[in-house]
Order: sequence, then structure tokens, then C-alpha cells
Amino acid sequence: MSFWVAFLPAHGQRLTRERIFATPSKYSTTVTSITLGREGNLCIALNHGITPGSGQSVTGGYQLLAPQLDTLWTIFKLLPGLGRNFLCTLPSGEFVGSASIANTTPSGRGQSFEKFTSSGRLYWSRPAFIHPAQEAFVGTIATADNGWLGVILATQITGLVRQQCILFKTDSAGQVRWQRPYGWSLAEDVLHIQRNPATGRILLAGNIQPVGATNGADKEYKLLLVNERGDSIRGRRLAPLGAGVNVRTQQGWEKLLPLRDGGWLLTGVRDSATTTNDPPLLVRLDSLLHPRWTALRRPPAGQQLRYADACELTDGSLLVLAWQVFPATNSFALHRYSATGQLLAVLPLVSACPQVHPARLTPTLDGRGVFIAGSCDQSPTDRRGYVALVDLQSLPGAVVLSAPQPTQPATTAPLTFELFPNPASTTATVRYQLPAGTTAAALHLYDATGRLARRLTLRGGSGGAEVTVPLAGLAPGLYAATLLAADGRPLATRRLAVAAP
Repeated sequence: MSFWVAFLPAHGQRLTRERIFATPSKYSTTVTSITLGREGNLCIALNHGITPGSGQSVTGGYQLLAPQLDTLWTIFKLLPGLGRNFLCTLPSGEFVGSASIANTTPSGRGQSFEKFTSSGRLYWSRPAFIHPAQEAFVGTIATADNGWLGVILATQITGLVRQQCILFKTDSAGQVRWQRPYGWSLAEDVLHIQRNPATGRILLAGNIQPVGATNGADKEYKLLLVNERGDSIRGRRLAPLGAGVNVRTQQGWEKLLPLRDGGWLLTGVRDSATTTNDPPLLVRLDSLLHPRWTALRRPPAGQQLRYADACELTDGSLLVLAWQVFPATNSFALHRYSATGQLLAVLPLVSACPQVHPARLTPTLDGRGVFIAGSCDQSPTDRRGYVALVDLQSLPGAVVLSAPQPTQPATTAPLTFELFPNPASTTATVRYQLPAGTTAAALHLYDATGRLARRLTLRGGSGGAEVTVPLAGLAPGLYAATLLAADGRPLATRRLAVAAP
């Protein structure tokens, strides 16, 4: 099997270059994942399915593209795939590809991992089995030791029907070192995993159907914040538009974006069972998962608009990838929002592809442009992979992207933050010394479900201080003690074990 490739002429000054990828006519092709290499090259994952929109992938591959989209190398996927491929770049500059694979377990689905160098040499390709139930892969993020964290949804298909979200950690050789199961029900889906470089915390996000829901559109968001050991820090359900107003996010299109201040942006849609032009939705969260603002973009009657990927600009504003699902067109757009949620500009981009479906977006290494990827429908039976390079310097105003490298925490860590005794039964003492210039702070104690169990106000100042935390009435177990600045930003978190008196 071989790829054939076409370069498309760019339409309009902002779309610098486009490229499409296709396999023999019986396959449909989609770029399902992209990741930026250390040298500024773009690694893409290509899935090849039998029919457009089927979601069933029989094979796939990876390509490394130069900044101007020329192919540097190609690797064909060795294991049969089922669904989307995922990519991440390791600190060493190597790449890891991962996906669900078919016909490997009694339930019919496991995982596959491929590791390859930035020069295109394949280290290995091997299956992995995280759970004896049927597995659906969600995504991966790299870790500092050149391993990675991954998430699957495991569904027990015999006996008691139950679904688990499982976070797992591998070493650099792809061996699974630990797993952390979280008991979600069949009415819940985890669809996104991201780490925020500003805090080091990891957010799992998806949808949940409330108890008693009568149709598939009855959904809220479910969020779970964990550390890199998989310990739960905070969890919550969120109805950002109010109780009874349904929302959802999708794995294939929408995005969870970490922000420089430790917060998050989640793209999704206001969901309805009665209309096809549901408006796309943005939800801005702070570092503790409290909603800061929401924004709806209502499409004209008869149109269906979606928000996909997004990135943050140096001034705190946001660039969101928007595309028209119905009727399909040859154009898409970048919507620029202020840091407080106001729509500042709609920047249209016209493609040579007759029906373009962009889904992924990532900044170029120099921050002067963005790569965009997805699929291009030449006809109802001819779907091809699509990649474009957009020159942001031609956009109105001074548009400069945040550098794609990890950012540093905005607040320095406290000089002292200790809890003792630990474990504790009736009271615990907190010894702390706040950063210079911090005039006030608070201590929050959360249980394993993310519920706020205790809240204390602390005084600031450069000198150290102690405060006693009453523990009477708390159930035995592990709690997260978080020290917060006056503006609500977390400064540090420690674990506290509460024992029975």
C-alpha cells in the first residue's frame, strides 16, 4: 500500500499551504492526531477506514512533515487498528503512537503502542492489554521519564455491565507500570486527557447523563483532576449553561486546552434532540475547575457549526478552530476570543478542498503560524487526509502565539507547607510560610471525590505561622490539603491521611 499526495494551491493570503493524503480508492483517510517535534517538524497519524464516517480503521500510518509540509519519512502501522490513532512527543524527541486494536482479547479489543525516532526509525510495535474487558482508547500524554500516561474506557460486556475509566503509566519501553481505575458508569464517557504545564496537574474530561435522563442528549460535563501518580485531587459535574440545559463534548473534534494561568478551555456544543444547528460552546475553567465564563456562537438557520481545537495567544486571548458541519463547504475559520470570553474577530480561511473537515490545530515552533489537520471530502465516497499551514502574521492585528514549550508556574511555591501528624485523627497542624508579597491565603481540604471538607483563612506575611485544622466528623481516608493564594490560585497541595479516632 502506498500514499499518494497532492499539494493544493492556497486560496487567500492567510492559508500558506495545503496538502491532502489518500490511499487506494476503497479506503477513506483522516489525519486523526498531530504533534510537534522538537525541530519544528509536524508528526501526523493517518487512519484508513473502509467508508467515510464509519469510525472503523483497518490500518494506518505516521508521517513526519517539514514545516512547509514536505514529507520527511513514512511509517506504516503494523498492528490492525480500530478507531483513532494518538500521538505524543517524548522529552527525548522521540514519538509514541497508540490506538485500540481489534481481535486481540476475548472481548475483541486491546491497545497497540509504536515508538519511533525523529528520523523515522521504528523501535518497536507491540500490543498491550490494560483490562480484561473491552477497551476503548482515549489518549496519551508524555511524562518526564520518556514514558507516557494513557487513558482507556473499559466496558465489561458479560455479567454486571459497568464501565471504568483507567489511567495507566508506562516506562520508556512501553511496559505498563501502574493503573488507576475510576468507577464511571455506562452513562459516562471520559473523552479527553491533558496536563497543564503551569501546575503539573492532569484533567480527565467527558460527558455524564444525569440519573433519570430520558434521551441521549441529556448530558452534563464530568471533570476529574488528578496528579501524575493518579491520585484524585478534585472532581465535579458541570452544567455550564444551567441545570437542564444539555451540553456535550466529542473526542474526535472538540478539545481540552490547558492555559498558562493553570486553568482550562473546553470546547463542546449545546446539545439538543430536536435540532441540528446546536451552537458550539466554549467553557473557561480556573485551576480548581470553577467556570469563569461560557460563550455560545449561534449559527444561521440551517447551518451546523462546530468548534474543534484551540490555542492561546501571548496576550491571553484564544484562537479557536471553527468549521461548518452542514452544509459542508470549502472554508473554515479561526475565531478569536478575548481572555474574558468576548468574540473579537472571525477570520475566514478558504480551501481548495471542496468539503474540508478540520479537527486538530497546533502552533508552529516559532509561534508565527498554526498547523491544521483533519480530512477532505472530494466526493461522498472519497475522503482524504488534510493538513494546512496558516500564516498568522497576515491576520488583522498583532497575533503572536504562546510558545508551544511547557510554561512555568506563575506563582512561586511557598517556602514552607507541612502537615503533622500525618496520619491524624482529631486535629492536624499546618505549618506554612507564604511567598513574599502574599498578604492572604486559604487552606482547603478536599475528600477523594473532590468535595470541599474544610476551609480555613490564613494570614500572610514573610514570617512562618501555624494553624490547627479540626478533623472531627471527617470519614477516615486520604484528603488533599491545598494552599491557595488570595485570588484562588493553588500554591501547593499535600496529602493528609485521616484515621479513625
